[in-house]
Amino acid sequence: DFLGKVGYALSDDLPVQSDAVALSGKAPYEKLAYITFGLKNWNQSKFKTASQFFQQFQTATFPEPYTWIEGLKKQVTNYQDDGKILMDSKLPNPRISMTKEELDAAQTQLTQAKNNLKTTGPATKLLEARLARIPALVKEKARLALLPKLQPPSAAIASADLPKTQPAGPASMSAKGVNTSTQPNVKDFEPDAKALEELKKLWKAEEVAQAFGANYKFLQAESWYGGVTTEMPIVKEMLVDEMKIAKKAEMFLGVLINKLNESEYKGEVIRKEGVLLDDAKITGATRKTLNVDLGFGGNEVAIEEFSPSWLLTVAGKVFNNAEGNPDLLDGAVCFAWTTGQHDMVRKMTNGKEEAFSDEFKSMWKRLMKNRPQ
Repeated sequence: DFLGKVGYALSDDLPVQSDAVALSGKAPYEKLAYITFGLKNWNQSKFKTASQFFQQFQTATFPEPYTWIEGLKKQVTNYQDDGKILMDSKLPNPRISMTKEELDAAQTQLTQAKNNLKTTGPATKLLEARLARIPALVKEKARLALLPKLQPPSAAIASADLPKTQPAGPASMSAKGVNTSTQPNVKDFEPDAKALEELKKLWKAEEVAQAFGANYKFLQAESWYGGVTTEMPIVKEMLVDEMKIAKKAEMFLGVLINKLNESEYKGEVIRKEGVLLDDAKITGATRKTLNVDLGFGGNEVAIEEFSPSWLLTVAGKVFNNAEGNPDLLDGAVCFAWTTGQHDMVRKMTNGKEEAFSDEFKSMWKRLMKNRPQ
């Protein structure tokens, strides 16, 4: 009976829960099970419950003829010592919100903690994973620091030169075909100096907003568009539509985050630089970070690091009723548009107009009409 209970718990894919196996207490050798439970959980990176099992084993007493079990207590001392290191509340967990100085200090602490470990395996992997994340975070912080800072658009745009080329992709708009009357799309309109100035504002606003959107800063993109002043009705209309799209993209990302907190995602995880993490889990999410578990504990990773096309793929997996939810589909397209996933936008919209809300269909029709490809 004892071996059956213990063997079942040890052969299960899941870690042993602290109250999962009820030992009968009839035999003096039964507490031997605690060392096996501790070792299993330790190798599954469940260090807290592993340490609890080790503690239960170390405090157990074994009478004759089982005093030989006492000798095994020495075997768990190293695990207990390493458990204290791993569960120390002061052990750093590098994240994007840390300053460069804090990340440097974290690297020093984690290196020292790693050098103090007495065991190999999961404990070492955990600290190595945190250490490996620091250079990536430093690089990402440097990249983010180069992005445009939110400021009054009029000041930045007034001193800017008219770009020699228009922004790439569907957001581009040729001067030819733009009108200055209340009715858009007068054919073969040749913009005068005033119209060119208006177009210059639009192009510059789009360039900056696209940089914000690429890093999921949709509210900044919306604010940027809102700060642009224009007299051309078509430009004004386009700016309003872009503000609505940015807002819908933000709402979509918020809904996705809530869904990830409700139901765990497991599968491929893809970062922007194309690094594929296989068999990973997203065990939690905030507006700033995703908690990624690669099998040895969760780590917070800035949401800007993840591929937008992958996030859309995740949404397709975690939303069960997307096809019957026009608002959700609206948001998905706006998210794809704002993050520059133009091929995906075309796939999501071609021949599927009826799936979207009436408001979105009208806005999208205007957008496509005002931006000839």
